[in-house]
Amino acid sequence: MGRGQGVRWARRLGWSWGLLLVALIVLPWAVAITISTDGRFWTGAVAGDLAPKLKGGHESHGAPPGLHALLAPILIFPSSALLPAGLALIWRRVRPAEPAGWRFWRHFKLSEDPFVRFAAAWLVPSWIVFELAPTKLAHYTMPLYGALAWLIAAAWARPQGRWTRWIGVALGVYAGAILTLLPIFAAKTYGAPGLMPLGLFAALIALAAAGAGVFAVLNAGQGEPRRQGRAELAVGVMLAGGVTLHMLLAGVLAPKLDPLWTSKRAADMLARDKLDPRDGEVQGPVAVAGYAEPSLVFALGTHTELGGAPEAAEAIADERPVLVEQKLDAAFRQALAARKLKAEKVDQVDGYDYSSGKPVSLTLWRAADEEPGPPNPGAAK
Repeated sequence: MGRGQGVRWARRLGWSWGLLLVALIVLPWAVAITISTDGRFWTGAVAGDLAPKLKGGHESHGAPPGLHALLAPILIFPSSALLPAGLALIWRRVRPAEPAGWRFWRHFKLSEDPFVRFAAAWLVPSWIVFELAPTKLAHYTMPLYGALAWLIAAAWARPQGRWTRWIGVALGVYAGAILTLLPIFAAKTYGAPGLMPLGLFAALIALAAAGAGVFAVLNAGQGEPRRQGRAELAVGVMLAGGVTLHMLLAGVLAPKLDPLWTSKRAADMLARDKLDPRDGEVQGPVAVAGYAEPSLVFALGTHTELGGAPEAAEAIADERPVLVEQKLDAAFRQALAARKLKAEKVDQVDGYDYSSGKPVSLTLWRAADEEPGPPNPGAAK
């Protein structure tokens, strides 16, 4: 955009066909979800979910700006060391005709490469919004990682500056250290004693992938065919190590960390105690008080009733199974007493809520059988 053009470039964004294409993609879904929920989706999604996230740290997930930037080298591992070179493609350094003074941005100009500009338009505005939003979860920025990968791939074929090279080394060491320690910590804290060898093996793979990434960024773009060949070989080792590491963590190690999968263990507990309504032996749906993780709804079915102590007591009155988190145990007992209801403990599962890192304990309750009264002397013999 040249000087004096203002925002005239916005006229060429295709407002007619662009908006029509968006409507064709979004409108059928919007109509379907509105009809199927009688409009409740919009009030729940906007007023109940989106607005609290914009107002403050919703569901204990508040964090200051910069958290997503700290997580980016870890989430894009093992390409962490190449991340600065990819971002540097967006702006290129120029020498202005006059001294820039305190207006340092005059030393930089947006890339004229249309593919890089597209990636920047995809990445930068949305990333700023996610950083400014008070509520932050790691997966919020996942749709933007395609743009990061695009920029990293483009940067690999171009010469890299000294600063991007050494910042890349620092990011590679940072992400590599965390992902080397993570499987060891997870195996020791949440796994059985026999799981430690697997954690150590995953740590070695992470260390090798991080080292290969650092080696690649130090040798790439040096103008020497021999060093460039070594850099390309290092990238191959880095990518193979990254794929192997993710397979080990997601496919082998993580499923064995039983305390983290509280929802699955709670569903297994219901089935084991023959209190899962989907088996047809008891009335449903299951009522859950004090634990509202979506994973539990996936495990128990979409009809699962999430609420508090009064709703749990109502479920007992209906002779439905109830799961109560420890923090609502006293309130649940009070709600039972207020309605003169009797319930009995059946089973319990203890674990951790991986989204908050806090311990969680779910107790399974059912309506107590009525105790037989005293015999009637006048009853027929």
